[in-house]
Amino acid sequence: MSMTPIGGDVAGIRGHASRYSSTARAVSEAVEMLQAVIDASQQETSDAVDALAGTIGDTKTYLARIRERYEVAGSALSTFANELEQAQQQAASAIAAHDDAQRRHSYAQRHLSEARDATQQTVDPGELAEATDAARRYSSMSTTAATDLSHAQAAYDAALERVQRAGDTAASTISQTVSSDELNDSWWDNVLDWVNQNAEWLKVVKDILTVVTAIVGVLSIFFPVLAPIALGLAVLSMGLSFLLASSGDGSWFDFALDAIGVLTFGVGSAALAGIKLGTVALRGGRAATLAVRSPGMVWGNGARQVIGNLLDRGLVGSVRQPMRMVAEESASVLSARPNFAQVVTHWGDDAMKAIRESDSIIISEFDQIASQARLGAGGAIDNLVTSSVDSLKGVVGTMGKIGSSLDAYNMVGIGINRSDQLVDWVQDQRGVQTPLGTLTSGLNEAYGFVPGLFEAPMGAAWSLPSLK
Repeated sequence: MSMTPIGGDVAGIRGHASRYSSTARAVSEAVEMLQAVIDASQQETSDAVDALAGTIGDTKTYLARIRERYEVAGSALSTFANELEQAQQQAASAIAAHDDAQRRHSYAQRHLSEARDATQQTVDPGELAEATDAARRYSSMSTTAATDLSHAQAAYDAALERVQRAGDTAASTISQTVSSDELNDSWWDNVLDWVNQNAEWLKVVKDILTVVTAIVGVLSIFFPVLAPIALGLAVLSMGLSFLLASSGDGSWFDFALDAIGVLTFGVGSAALAGIKLGTVALRGGRAATLAVRSPGMVWGNGARQVIGNLLDRGLVGSVRQPMRMVAEESASVLSARPNFAQVVTHWGDDAMKAIRESDSIIISEFDQIASQARLGAGGAIDNLVTSSVDSLKGVVGTMGKIGSSLDAYNMVGIGINRSDQLVDWVQDQRGVQTPLGTLTSGLNEAYGFVPGLFEAPMGAAWSLPSLK
């Protein structure tokens, strides 16, 4: 077992202990002041003093419990700092003794081997006696050095156990005080504690959600029914980002990006819904225009034919006639919607590219109807609907570009982060550092620089219960 100095900032821990103790004294002074107000209310007849005294009873009790927390924390950390300092000194002495014993043991073993060889290689009684005596001395020296090695190792192990026991004792003391003073955490604190304990796999789930959301978002261009699912996944991913950032295990920058993604997706979906209504309005407007502009085409050219149609179909049926004609023509100019297999296998085809460039199959179908269907086309209603949809198409395009940029950013980040973790794991398995590891670590640090500015402070190496 390798022997290394015991880490730990004794001065820093003592500084924390001193601040906790100072806080406890300040709280104690505040409690005494509140008690003085209560005492004064019992001696004076002022209504104001009586009212103030009546409101500070619970505050005094609360502050007294807080004072106990800080007193216990200051005392426990001070004791731990003393134990850590002594353990570090004990470990340092053990390491020095171990190194000296190792040097003496190596020296004795080397000369013992030479002396034993000498006893085998001489027949001279004097030389044999001298070699035997040397072998005996070096053997004794080796045994003593080996014993010293064992003692040094035992002293080092005792120092490690001492600091571990001191740390556990300090943590247990503070934890018992915090859990027994009836200053219980809120449900939100419990949620954040759970998130902190499960942060690693929650981050993996977050990455998976990010990838799935991006994929479903792209597919929703071809299959609008997937848009609500993509929006729900984006909201869920944003919720995880919020929890991770709130617990200090994530970045508020990531949450902000996810929130922007949800907002852009929501606005884009709303705009697409408007375009879908625009398609209906376009057909209705063209049907009305057709009925006014070409009545003969709709109801016939003679009065007798018009009256006959009215009698045959009734008034409602006659009104529906131009709508049916426009709807049939609109359906005839539309291309068949692709299925999933066609989207995947013909991704690079012109038809698929046209849908992608239009940002949605809903927009693509509107454009086909607007440009290729001619019954009732033109006129004020047609122009109004088309111009309104053009504005909505601009909104969809802008939101789509923002969403695509965010997806690209997130994908690059996930790729860099997971690659860095994989390379680190491989290096740990092989026990060697590689240029690739340096590269991935550098990329990860560079990529995480801006998000890192928004991260909550992380915990120290010795994780003690927080003083809330």
